Amino acid sequence: MNTVGMKLRQLRKKQKLTQSELAIGIVNRSYISQLEKGMVQPSYKLLLKFSERLQCDIHDFFEDEDKSLLSFDIKKALSSLEYAVINDHFADAAEHLNDLEKNLESLNQSDLALYYFCQGRILQRMKLQIEEAIAAYEKSYEIFCSLQYSEQRLRTSNYLTSLLINQDQLSKAFSYLNEAYEDSIAFKASGVEKISLLNNLGLAHAKKGEYYSAIRFLKQALSISSKTSIYYQTGVVYMVLGLCYRRMNEYENASAAYAKALLFFEGTDDQLNLAGTYTNLGILSRYLLDAGSAMSYLQSAHEIYKQEKDVKGISNTLYELAVTYYEAGQDDEVLRHYETFLDVYSSGFGDFKFKFLHLIGDLHCRNSHQEEALKCYYEILNNSVLVVDSSIVKDVLKKIAEIAYLTQNEKTLFYVVEKYLKM
Repeated sequence: MNTVGMKLRQLRKKQKLTQSELAIGIVNRSYISQLEKGMVQPSYKLLLKFSERLQCDIHDFFEDEDKSLLSFDIKKALSSLEYAVINDHFADAAEHLNDLEKNLESLNQSDLALYYFCQGRILQRMKLQIEEAIAAYEKSYEIFCSLQYSEQRLRTSNYLTSLLINQDQLSKAFSYLNEAYEDSIAFKASGVEKISLLNNLGLAHAKKGEYYSAIRFLKQALSISSKTSIYYQTGVVYMVLGLCYRRMNEYENASAAYAKALLFFEGTDDQLNLAGTYTNLGILSRYLLDAGSAMSYLQSAHEIYKQEKDVKGISNTLYELAVTYYEAGQDDEVLRHYETFLDVYSSGFGDFKFKFLHLIGDLHCRNSHQEEALKCYYEILNNSVLVVDSSIVKDVLKKIAEIAYLTQNEKTLFYVVEKYLKM
């Protein structure tokens, strides 16, 4: 009889359980018999279930010299957890995480850092608990920083900063990005994680409006991809690159970047990024005064967002389509898209409503319906504390001032000018 089998038998008898009683809901009785005779070896997960039934610690099954077997099973469970979270198998991942949670004291610092990384992935992707996910990633990163440099530290930093960027916590993201970039140079990081780091740096700088810096990092990422044939998030890189060029009014470069992004997304199941690229191409086409292409691209994006039930994407494409119809002088279509928007409107995307009100106000103003225009503008102004993009409020104040000047309404003119100067 092996040590584990002997311990199992001793603990079972201590709790005055028969083999059948111990086996209920776990295994069959004959398997318990085989375990106690040393004919089979139990898995780590099975021992956890036995320890709960026998009201003991899992370590009680092992003599000191057999602890290596437990350590091996824990590392195996941790490896399975890591594989699951990286490959988006979150149903399996949650089960592995629960198993490991009961034996955190058995993990060394490196394994503990990996555990918190995996916990962060589950909190982010499965439970949608973003702040908790950030905290788990930060705990993982802090532990990795106390150890010798490894690619796992950079990976944790990449997932953490990507999440922070998506949450618009740019200042915090840059503190990690700058440290990770210095480490990547000092320790000659390469491959997927170096590409991911450069992608995050490019995206963060783009979000801050620092387009030259963004382009520099994105081109570094593309250069590594080309040299190594590792095309990690390459479609996203080209999409962000196109956005940077468009914001810099380099439309030819923007068009070329978007075209390359399409090549990557059209051959994958990444529907949301495909829709995002269509949206960007639609906006670019509008800038190039090609209303027909703009409407076609934006409508394609809109259909994908509807299929994916992405409310933010639906709202954005409805607005961009309305802007395109406004510039084409098709007022009825502008109003129709606004009505459609109101049907799907979610308060979580309030700025789309204010942008739409601004557009409808401009439409009325263009048609000399000043009272109707002012209703739209004042609705924005009266809810200015809810408007995230302050440029919308500033532009509305200028529009109200223009109408007040034309109608010689000095009181309103002084009021809005004073409010504008305080912003």
